[in-house]
Amino acid sequence: MENGIRVVAAVAILGWSGGLAAETVLQDQFANLSQWKDLSTAITWGGQSAGTSAFVAGSGVDASNAALDGVTLSSTALANISYTSSTGLKTFTALDRQFAAPINHATNIVKIDFRVRWKGTPNNNGEANRFIVTLTHDYPAGGLDLTPDAHLADFTSNGGAAWARPAYHARIRGGSQSGQNSWLQYGGGKMADGEFETYNDANTAATPDWWLPGFISGAGGSSPGSGPDFPTNSWTSSNGPIASTSYQDFHYIISPDKQELFVGNSATAAITMNFADATNSSPYYEYFPTFEGIRLYWRGADTNQAILDSLSVNVTAVPEPAGVVLLGLAGVGLLRRRRTGWAGR
Repeated sequence: MENGIRVVAAVAILGWSGGLAAETVLQDQFANLSQWKDLSTAITWGGQSAGTSAFVAGSGVDASNAALDGVTLSSTALANISYTSSTGLKTFTALDRQFAAPINHATNIVKIDFRVRWKGTPNNNGEANRFIVTLTHDYPAGGLDLTPDAHLADFTSNGGAAWARPAYHARIRGGSQSGQNSWLQYGGGKMADGEFETYNDANTAATPDWWLPGFISGAGGSSPGSGPDFPTNSWTSSNGPIASTSYQDFHYIISPDKQELFVGNSATAAITMNFADATNSSPYYEYFPTFEGIRLYWRGADTNQAILDSLSVNVTAVPEPAGVVLLGLAGVGLLRRRRTGWAGR
């Protein structure tokens, strides 16, 4: 046992064949937000009326090319971006889509293609204008409830996951400072199932003040990048900045054995995390068995935000493996069984 989670032998899957047909489960050019649940409408913020969106979408969002459709944060949202203020947006600057059916991780390749640019890439670490694409799981029965403020401080329903849970995510930082990285990560928070963060003003109260459903810490509660890469921690780094003020195509691929992020037409991944590299000391490591949805998050603490022009999710079923290799604990490929329940933070 480690971190209260039962460790089982891993399976390294061999012999995947190519040429398989992909199923498109989501495709959007962002002429509007009709395909998404807009989390910013789930709270009251900035003196706005209930149900006000933090986003602008459609033709003309990108001032450099009005023919493009896209989505980004509104100027009103940027002026109310605080996550510590009772009138702030509290990281609800996110769009969420629950899939029609869960996707089995071990038997599918999930490819998320998106086209994005930043209004500016300042000479800093890019945390303030980061853009995050997250595969999610453990949704409440019936899906997310966007009734304004109904679940802002709901830490009990759905086993303590009122806003679902993060599985894997690509965290792309919008700065250009030399040596500053972006990351791929698993999970987050202080349980293996993954947690979105919460805000606790007193920092001593038994119950936090409210949810922060866009924030994801490193697994174990650390700040991503505050130590060595996976398998020592839950993130793997890029080799420096990857954001641009020009549109780039990103390809985020989650396979049975690894997750990768490609930029443009490069045949070499900008970031790769091989799941078989996990060790007994990888914090709160879990091989997430299913993906139930996707969440897009804009940090909004800088005016140089990402403009997302298009996004698609395609799923390719892989055949039964030609053979498997069982790895013992010394072989470092670990899976952990999911555990249920939530102890709070």
